[in-house]
Amino acid sequence: MASTAWRCALVVGAAVVLVLWRYRHRATHGALRQHPVLVRIADAFTSVVRRWRLRGGALAPRFPVVLLHGLGGFDQLPLGSMNASYFRGLERLFEQHGVRAYRTTVPAFGTVEDRAQALARELRELAARTGMRRCNLVAHSMGGLDARYAIAHDDGVRALVASLVTIGTPHRGTPIADLGSSVLGMTGLATLLARLGVSMGFVRDLSSAALASFNTRVPDAKGVFYGSVVSAAPAGRLSPPLAPLAPLLAKSGESDGVVPAASQAWGVVLAKVVADHWGEIGWSSCGDVVELFGTVLRELRARGL
Repeated sequence: MASTAWRCALVVGAAVVLVLWRYRHRATHGALRQHPVLVRIADAFTSVVRRWRLRGGALAPRFPVVLLHGLGGFDQLPLGSMNASYFRGLERLFEQHGVRAYRTTVPAFGTVEDRAQALARELRELAARTGMRRCNLVAHSMGGLDARYAIAHDDGVRALVASLVTIGTPHRGTPIADLGSSVLGMTGLATLLARLGVSMGFVRDLSSAALASFNTRVPDAKGVFYGSVVSAAPAGRLSPPLAPLAPLLAKSGESDGVVPAASQAWGVVLAKVVADHWGEIGWSSCGDVVELFGTVLRELRARGL
């Protein structure tokens, strides 16, 4: 009898584990939303699994990583006899840990909508070329807004994306864009540049007012995990080109020299790091890009992504 009872208990326990595992990413929406007790149980189970996975040394997540650049970005930039990557210094990390990583390229100075449409095309082409069925997007700066827009407005992209992690993204705008929008509006410079074929729409798109509207029009998609890395650096540690911007950002509290820290948080905050806007992608001594991305990869892996 005792043996039979233990077997029954094991079967029931295994069934419960399988159910919780199946719904671990849906515990806050869908059918389970109507059952708060199940939500709490699933959350507790997910937390245990995540802590157990974080103890391991492996970094490679389940799905490939696709890197998205920010404003003025690129994939590869020729520098003499070398090609420099926008996300600098990550090749060895990816190679050592068997991380499948791809890069995308969108218009360097386009609007969010234009860049998001280009991103959607790139992701479709990448999926067709590599055969990947789902992926983890890791986006820097404006790239995070491009991704949010593409996921919200394109069913094909939404089905392809398992997660979006943003780094230094101005989800609520930045004082730099606010000032730029004011200057362009008051001087009529935007109209003049438009006549010359130069669009400054991206400046408006990154302003606080535009992002407040954006956040109401671009909801997070169900079934996609949203995470973020928040960076801040003391004014004295900012890269020289970013140092003059420090007074403009001072009233907004901590920042990475371009984006206030309070504007960078979206979804689950995976980490808070000391880095300036360039250090987040390996182009400044203020920040450790390998450690930052190692943290992101561990978190994705721990969540089964």
